[in-house]
Formats: sequence, structure tokens, C-alpha cells
Amino acid sequence: MPHIKSPRFRLDGIKKSDRELLEYLRLEFRRVYNHYLRIIRETGILSKIRLEKKTTITAKRRNVSYPIRSELLANTRQCARDKAVECVKLYHSLRERNIKTDFPEFMYETINPRLNWRDGYRINPDKSVRISVKKDKLVHAKLDGSRDDLEIIDKAFNNAYKFNSAEIVKEGDDYFICVNLTPNQECLQ
Repeated sequence: MPHIKSPRFRLDGIKKSDRELLEYLRLEFRRVYNHYLRIIRETGILSKIRLEKKTTITAKRRNVSYPIRSELLANTRQCARDKAVECVKLYHSLRERNIKTDFPEFMYETINPRLNWRDGYRINPDKSVRISVKKDKLVHAKLDGSRDDLEIIDKAFNNAYKFNSAEIVKEGDDYFICVNLTPNQECLQ
């Protein structure tokens, strides 16, 4: 499905406590990504289902080989898993084409966390956004962006596009959200 240009917005009106939560999100996302990358390196498993069985403690599965202990929402933790899997799949794809490359390295810098629509983030028609960091810990902000990007969000609310994942980016002291949208198939017909 084709993607369109990802609108990018500065998160406006965030408080010091919100900045601390966003920084926690970036650091914890990196830690979880590195955890999954280590599991993939040690086991060779790329199946998301099998990785969940190796890492996630549930009522039925109390003893797992590589337990993940994180306060991130399960959905956001799974986004970190997916990002690690994608990096390793890209590595294998490049190797199959005889392109010399190394296995993905652990990240020591923070990573731009990926969030899914609804569970991880939600944009409202009034151009405010809610970012879920962990249970009952939310960041609320206003979107500040170009007129074109704001119009794309309006079109998404009029069903021209569907909201997909988004990434939180930090540049200097500012935080941004980059939103991935796809054309709504019903509007293309």
C-alpha cells in the first residue's frame, strides 16, 4: 500500500514532566530494541509470535527464556520488537544480494520510538495529540506544523487517509511526531 509524505509536527505546549516522559520513552524503547536484537542474534528467531513466546510472561507462561520487563505499553514494546526484526531482515536481504554488511549493532544512542495509532498515539481533530508512554502516563501536546501538513491531517479525518504508526523524534530541545499515513482504499475507488 503506498505511503504518502509523512507529516511532521513539533509537539507544542509540553511541560517538563512531559519531556521527562518522552525521554524515558526514547531510552526504554532503545533498551527493549536491544533486548530483542540480542535474542535474535542468539536464537536466529525472526518470527514475531515465537519471539513473544520467548519473552513475554503471561498467566500461562511464567518461565520464559528471555523475559522482558518493561513499563512500556505492550503495543509499544512490540513496535521495538518489530523494528529489531526489520533491521535483521534487511541485513539478511542485503547479504543475499552479496552486499557486504554487518549484523545490526546494539544502539547506544536513543532510538526514535515507533508508536501505533490508537494505543501509542492519537491525534484529535483539534490538532492535539495524546502519546501513551506507559500505563496511565500520557503526554498531551498541540501539533505545530506547516499548513500543508495540517491539511493532510484534516484530510485524514475526512477519510482520505488512514493513520498508521508514528515516530517521536528529538532535535535539540524540541520533540516532533512524524505520522505515517496511507491513502484510504475506499476513497481511491
